[in-house]
Amino acid sequence: WKKPVRTIFDPIKAAHRVALETGDIDFAMLNANIYCWESFDITVLNKLERIVKGFANRMEAYGQESVLMMIKPLWQTVHNFMGKAYDDPTVLTGEIMEQDYTVQYARENNKTLLIWTHFYRMFLSYMLGDFESAEVHSCVCRVAENNPFGTSDRVLFVFYDGLVALAQHKKTRARLQTAKRCIKTFKEWAKHAPENFLGKLYFLEAELAAATGDDERAHSKFTSAISLSREGGFIVQHGLANERAGKYFLHRGDIETAQSYLKEALAVYTKWGGT
Repeated sequence: WKKPVRTIFDPIKAAHRVALETGDIDFAMLNANIYCWESFDITVLNKLERIVKGFANRMEAYGQESVLMMIKPLWQTVHNFMGKAYDDPTVLTGEIMEQDYTVQYARENNKTLLIWTHFYRMFLSYMLGDFESAEVHSCVCRVAENNPFGTSDRVLFVFYDGLVALAQHKKTRARLQTAKRCIKTFKEWAKHAPENFLGKLYFLEAELAAATGDDERAHSKFTSAISLSREGGFIVQHGLANERAGKYFLHRGDIETAQSYLKEALAVYTKWGGT
């Protein structure tokens, strides 16, 4: 929470290795899971797929079924964005997992897995423009936002909860309050680790300004969010900020500016490996 997220990967790999060497398999696989989750927003899809598959094979070899189940929603999400979903790309069913089975298993055995399944369904729905479904899943994830510890999963839950609320066509008071709560949280976090949180904060502030008709502030905040996302290497966030800025300008009727942002979004998503 006080250092750039990219600095954590070597220590996590070291912890994973030492735990394997000393026979603490559970701790080793916990670190493997954390490594995969933290790679989500900063890694191109084909590389992320290799990372997750490598750790998943190791989990299976050591008989770590429960922790393997925890990583499957992320893995299937990667497959969906790579065009490997069996049918509906917002549904977590494909080569890696079957959504209905996973949800039933999670309800009976692992509530944390259930929340992560809803998170990735929310993320897929939001990225693919099904904002109503995204909001349904986002509401389920809010229980994890109350986590008193400084865990990285809370960052994603709070960030996308705010974005989903502001993406809805009808900006109700409750949705605006949700967004403002998320912004307040990121303001506090950004004081301690601006490299990790400031780009997300500006993104949320840009969407709030756009939703409330403050065009000048929206433009300024989108510009800052895009710049910081690019500099920080947050590839998904970078593409998404460009896409949302482009749609904002398109809605305003500024076609030339919108095209510029949307072309950049397409370039970033192509680099990411999305199809």
